[in-house]
Amino acid sequence: MLVKPDMLVHPPAHGRIPNKNAWMATVLKGGPNNVNGILDFIMHHKATNQAIGKIEIYQPLLKDGSGEVGYFLHPEFWGKGLMKEAMQGFLEHVFEGKEATVIKADVDPRNAASMCLLESVGFVETGREERTLLVGEEWVDSVYLQLSKQAFEARKTR
Repeated sequence: MLVKPDMLVHPPAHGRIPNKNAWMATVLKGGPNNVNGILDFIMHHKATNQAIGKIEIYQPLLKDGSGEVGYFLHPEFWGKGLMKEAMQGFLEHVFEGKEATVIKADVDPRNAASMCLLESVGFVETGREERTLLVGEEWVDSVYLQLSKQAFEARKTR
């Protein structure tokens, strides 16, 4: 997936991985994949049972109960509401237990689709910072967002 040019418009730090196909095979394998402190939720297409994306949360959560989410989806499936559906299920799962109190996200401000996704499931902007990540030769800015368990639960009752 990351070898497609569309996926590199807003690349993660993995943009510098020499063998993206090998990396993708590792992160999209079935079964528990809590490797390097990341708990992965793999998205499978119902009709083909092919992996089409993932949502991840860095583990363990911090002492304050916060964790950071990351995600990506194959461009063929963009704009169909699949990531929103998956994100809602993911949030339900992580807030189900007692440990997670806040989920945070760090988004490139140029990635309007990602910003809209997070806002649509209840994330709110908490700050902005310039030049936070060097991707290849380019410095990327960050928009920080978060969703508290309390706000998530309140949205469910509306």
